[in-house]
Amino acid sequence: AALPTNVDLGGTLDVTGATTLDSTLTVVDDLAVDTDTLFVDASADKVAIGTTAMDGLLHIQSASAGSVSAHANADELVLENSAHAGMTILAGNTSNANIFFGDAASSTQGQIYFTNNDTTASLNIQNEFGYVNLLPSGGGATGVGIGTSTPDQIVDISSSSSIYPIVQTSAGNGNAGWRLKNDAETWEVSVRGDNADKFTIGDITEGDPFFTLAIGTGNAIFAGSIGMNGETA
Repeated sequence: AALPTNVDLGGTLDVTGATTLDSTLTVVDDLAVDTDTLFVDASADKVAIGTTAMDGLLHIQSASAGSVSAHANADELVLENSAHAGMTILAGNTSNANIFFGDAASSTQGQIYFTNNDTTASLNIQNEFGYVNLLPSGGGATGVGIGTSTPDQIVDISSSSSIYPIVQTSAGNGNAGWRLKNDAETWEVSVRGDNADKFTIGDITEGDPFFTLAIGTGNAIFAGSIGMNGETA
């Protein structure tokens, strides 16, 4: 049977069987489907799936994570579970799976995207200043590229201008440096706060004395042994 053009209900409407709406259904108050399978809070303008106590504009909950709420700076979409929680972005075999970040100036100020093709898959983090490219093993090239999408080594840092990678510590009398390690030895190149801020090179595996360089008033002072053309000085 057909209903009149306009129907106002002040109570409960029970419908058995298929129902076809040929126009817009307007619900003034809250809307609940099977209690919390889908819940719309009309007064707060929020939608929830799996809960009636939503933290954000859209809250999807498998199970409660406990007495925790989404931060106000990131509550437009809330995904919640008592165990592992996550989301999946599925894309075609030769397409990108994307998360974009934007503002009033640009809709692509920052990007996280997974590039997938038949030969190489990579995870990329990019903004207007450059990008970090991660090439996982198994697809040919393997490495982390900073400023390049085609790393030649495990870590490849590239720039079109002068570049000075910085290793820095803010600890008082702290040490900052690099350690180079193979299957037998570990060498350290560092600035040692615990050694009068001297530049040092040493084999920390063997515990050998470090070769140190201290710059004084126009003089370079070497501490340790220096081998030159097979001779030790």
